[in-house]
Amino acid sequence: MIGARAVAAPASARASFVLKRPSLGQQLFTFALLADKTARSKLTYRLSTLLSLIASGFAYCVFLLVWLQVYRENPQQGPISRDQMLAY
Repeated sequence: MIGARAVAAPASARASFVLKRPSLGQQLFTFALLADKTARSKLTYRLSTLLSLIASGFAYCVFLLVWLQVYRENPQQGPISRDQMLAY
């Protein structure tokens, strides 16, 4: 239909597209879903933090074990002299 004018819908027809207020049951269900997602994400982050701490502790233990072995194999027992430490 060429040249036809668009007619505005009456106010009562436009009001049917307005969102209705959720019921108490819907609000409780939505809150429960939000609480569930929050708890799952917190557990995930806590688990990753725990794994990160364990990995960092393990890496530090490896570092200490390497240096203990280096000091065990040192032919000169005892601390390094001041001249050796400040060789520059």
